[in-house]
Amino acid sequence: MPKILYVCTSNTCRSPAAATIARAHLETIGRTDVEIASRGLTDRYSAWGSPPDPRAEKALRGATGLSSQGHASSKLTAKEVDACDALFYFMREHIEWIAGCVGEAPVRRALESGRLRIVHPPDGIPDPFFADDQFYGEVMRMLQTHVAIALDQVLAGAHAFEVYRKAQEGKARARPG
Repeated sequence: MPKILYVCTSNTCRSPAAATIARAHLETIGRTDVEIASRGLTDRYSAWGSPPDPRAEKALRGATGLSSQGHASSKLTAKEVDACDALFYFMREHIEWIAGCVGEAPVRRALESGRLRIVHPPDGIPDPFFADDQFYGEVMRMLQTHVAIALDQVLAGAHAFEVYRKAQEGKARARPG
C-alpha cells in the first residue's frame, strides 16, 4: 500500500488540507490502496494535538466543500520519512526544516530516491498563517489545483514501477534454473 505524507510547518493549515483533498481525490478515482497522512515540523505556532486552524478550515470548506475536522497535528518522525513512498512539502525551505526535525540521513535517503517532492507551483505554496482570510482562500485553491496533479504523478510512477517489478519477477521465474 503506497504511503503518502504531506508536511508543512505546524500541521494545522496546508498539510491537513492537502491530505483531506488527496483522500477526496483518491475516493473520486476509486483508489482505496493508498495511505495518506500529514505531519508538521515545529510546534512553535500551535501545540501538537491541535485541530486545524479555524481560518484554514473555513477556507478549505469554501474552496472545496471538504473538511479536515477530526485532524490533530503531529510531528514528523524519521521512521515516517523512511517508510513513505512520497513526502510532499510546500516550500523550498522545508527541506532544511525536515532535516532539522528528523536528521539529515533520512532526508538524504528520501532525496536520493526521489521520494521528497514539492507540491507545485515551482516555488511552492506559501504559508497563510500570518495572512488574511482572502489569502487562506487563495492557498486552499492552490492546494485544490495542485495536490491531485502531484498525487497522480506519484501514483502513476509507483504503478509503472510495480508493473516493471512484476514483469522482472515473472522473467526470473521463467528462466530455467
